[in-house]
Amino acid sequence: MAARRDDATALLIAPLDLPALSASEQLRDLADIARDVPPDATVTGRGPVPLLPSARALGVLDDVDDTRELGDALGDLLAACGIDLLTTPLLDVAAGPDPAVGTDAVGEDPDLVTRHARALASGIRDAGVAVGARDFPGIGAIQRGEGSSIRLGQAELERTHLPPWELAPWLDAVVTAPVDVPALGTGSASLAPWALALLEQISHGGYHGLVIAGRLETAAGQAGISLGEAAVQAVTAGAHLLELPPDAASTEEALAALLAAEESGRLPEGLLVERSGATRRILRSLRARRRWLPTPEPAPAAERLAEVSGRIARAAVETRRAVLDLRPAAVIDLTAPVRAGGGAGAPVAGAPVEAAVDATPGTGAHLVAALRRQGIAVDSHAYAHDALAAPNLLVVTARPRGDDREAAQLQGILSRRPDAIVIHTGLARHAPDAERRVLAHGGGPVMMAAAVAELMRS
Repeated sequence: MAARRDDATALLIAPLDLPALSASEQLRDLADIARDVPPDATVTGRGPVPLLPSARALGVLDDVDDTRELGDALGDLLAACGIDLLTTPLLDVAAGPDPAVGTDAVGEDPDLVTRHARALASGIRDAGVAVGARDFPGIGAIQRGEGSSIRLGQAELERTHLPPWELAPWLDAVVTAPVDVPALGTGSASLAPWALALLEQISHGGYHGLVIAGRLETAAGQAGISLGEAAVQAVTAGAHLLELPPDAASTEEALAALLAAEESGRLPEGLLVERSGATRRILRSLRARRRWLPTPEPAPAAERLAEVSGRIARAAVETRRAVLDLRPAAVIDLTAPVRAGGGAGAPVAGAPVEAAVDATPGTGAHLVAALRRQGIAVDSHAYAHDALAAPNLLVVTARPRGDDREAAQLQGILSRRPDAIVIHTGLARHAPDAERRVLAHGGGPVMMAAAVAELMRS
């Protein structure tokens, strides 16, 4: 039973993002962890998001040389930290008027997405790091507010979402998504055998990488089954690895279900041994790429990635009649969730909702941190009328043309402070027509730092 348990465990991964690798000590710690894992183990990650510009920034610039350079710098950092496989980039095509994927997608043109995915992946692989792509066969069709269930018609799939996946034969891994395509079979791509058949079809029989059943918890919820049952279905459908929530209970549930399915005969005898063995062989071959390559030092690699990321982000940010000086500032984040009761997020007489500036994680906090790094004092304001009195007022938006609440709040602020600078973090087509505006093309720390830098330079 111990050997079978080990075989089943080899199929499980947790989709934790890499930590914010900002300090050399953190980098060394992560590298030490990576070196301590067993020889047949692997370290995976979706990507060090806090260190990268948004995918949309790459699409706005549309310079594949820049994207390739970013991938090269990222690959060096991953290699320095002992990362074997990065399950990005996303190959989502942001189709429709209000795609939920937003600025996490390079764009709405399949050719644009393909060009930059290829360039980014090429740079990463140059460092000997294996690279996969997420969300096969594509979740870009889901619109905001529609929930997580996605059903695609075959025509829409083939016209818009499948073209970037022509890269599949060249990838080391593909992460499936809980997407239903009824014309191709029953069940979502994360659980059903039609996904592997489609992958083989578009690869002309040449796909030899890992198949990772992605977002298994979401797929289970959509199908109305347990996480354990979803794990069994995914392995039956051909998955090498299962992407689980990062908690011990989920791992134990999936593990117990796999072992029980083998015990009962539902999974063919020896399938777990065969699948885990194939996974280990593929991972060993991926790791072998780095055998003859020099291993970069973590701190210089992080510095280089920060320089490349910042340069790309600043080039993508677009400002209009917006200048920031060194006087104190306040930030009103209209993208933050509204909370009941007083304080941050509470309605104030004569003013719209105000979101906390540095008590609330997310875009507002990233902007505050960027302002403070530039030497600008940012005070916490519990209510909107306090923030409206600040010499510099910055208002963060995401969808004022698609969210009535956000639009009304912004209008109320601008009626009292027409000199406020609007930092728009969403898609450009949802940006307000404010007099002083910044199109940041994303709300992560790199894009917020770039927005502040451009405002200070204007």
